Amino acid sequence: IAEKFYFWERRRYRGVVVWNRNGVGFDFPRPPANSYWHGVCLSNLAKEEARKWDVPLDKLHVIHYGVDTDAYKPAPSPSRDYWLYLSRPHPDKGIFTFLQLAKRYPEERFVIAFQMASRDHEYWGAKVLEEARKLQNVTYVPNPDLREKVRLYSNAKALIVPLNEGYLESFGLVAAESLACSTPIIYGKRSGIFEVAEDGVHGFAVNSSVEDVERAMRRIDEIDPKECRRLAEEKLSARLWAEKYVELYNKIVGEKK
Repeated sequence: IAEKFYFWERRRYRGVVVWNRNGVGFDFPRPPANSYWHGVCLSNLAKEEARKWDVPLDKLHVIHYGVDTDAYKPAPSPSRDYWLYLSRPHPDKGIFTFLQLAKRYPEERFVIAFQMASRDHEYWGAKVLEEARKLQNVTYVPNPDLREKVRLYSNAKALIVPLNEGYLESFGLVAAESLACSTPIIYGKRSGIFEVAEDGVHGFAVNSSVEDVERAMRRIDEIDPKECRRLAEEKLSARLWAEKYVELYNKIVGEKK
């Protein structure tokens, strides 16, 4: 679903519409509206996908997600004693790869956390939990609220969301939240998060194979949690995200004058 941001230039009594697309499908707003309204993508990766929908690239802008770095922050003394999957329960996100890792490493702790906010979530969530119950080293945290999410991120060795082969993710908000909590990411390389995060510095970009994720897990101690937090403060803050929208609004209004 597209989110619409309406900015009004009151003096001239006309509206400026900027639409935002959380994803890589650009079938909404429907043509011809998506040809003359300005739109925002979450990454250059997503913007390139817009070519397939014949959306004029000169009307598209890239603004990465921002997170509240006052709310998402590191724990004073993080335990770092488990691997975390926190995303929607769907094969696209690589949840079954995560469970395969848990099966291979019974001596390690693995935590899965997600909400079942739709029928699709309920369908796949049931299948995920069916597999997870077979593994004694997997803990399920249902419907985590903000406080619980921060606790989960902050105490994890890394957030692991490997993404299935063929799945393209426009950005990866959970990755930004994890970095703000100073926790490295092991994340699918076909994600816009790596336009901001650096492979080998803030975590590792992986393909969908269990073996590739394993290699990243073995190297996780190479990542400095302080660098993860610094990246979030400097490039992924909610304040920066808002400032970029205001800057875009001012630019568009200037063009209309």
